[in-house]
Amino acid sequence: MEKVRIGVIGAGGIFKGAHMPAYKELSDVTQVVWVCDRDEEAARKGAEALGARWTTRLEDVLEDDGIEAVDICTPKHREIIEAAASASKHILCEKPLEFTLEDCDACIEAAKRAEVILMVAENYLFDPVLLEIEKALKEMTEVKKITHGETLLLDVGTAPTIGVVENIREDIVDLRLSRPVCAEESSRVAVSRKIMGRWRLIGFGIIK
Repeated sequence: MEKVRIGVIGAGGIFKGAHMPAYKELSDVTQVVWVCDRDEEAARKGAEALGARWTTRLEDVLEDDGIEAVDICTPKHREIIEAAASASKHILCEKPLEFTLEDCDACIEAAKRAEVILMVAENYLFDPVLLEIEKALKEMTEVKKITHGETLLLDVGTAPTIGVVENIREDIVDLRLSRPVCAEESSRVAVSRKIMGRWRLIGFGIIK
């Protein structure tokens, strides 16, 4: 299989902590050719770790006809996305895409106009644990409706010791009482599930 040749833009924490290890693991299908950062030392160290070239100039990456895609790991993205799209490079962009709707729309429009792929690295959407959580929440809503709450993932290691409100097929979902809001009508609950051998808190809210 021919490797995808990539230029990395931004060699900070997210690159070192997540992207660099991934490229090492996927070295049979990807090749990082450039690492670009305004900080010369960061660019050089990142490139050395992946056997790539380094630069402080975005133009060096975008003007390389051998580069098929860029991986943007900087805090702001719009200007880089627009430049990369104009250079006909496919784009993987760290989340969030941008911080305003106007900037997000501009990024999307630049990719459409250049007919290149723009993907935001919402990698957790494909995480097996979160896919299980999605399944659990869908099953749970058939029994009780959580309102006025939010969803999160927190690895709690072992099952919480707070009192059980209701067990719904213990292998699927436990609803556990955290703190009463109104004893007669509603309760604040935590929702946990044992996933991949560990209990994980997957949601909280008000059950009425």
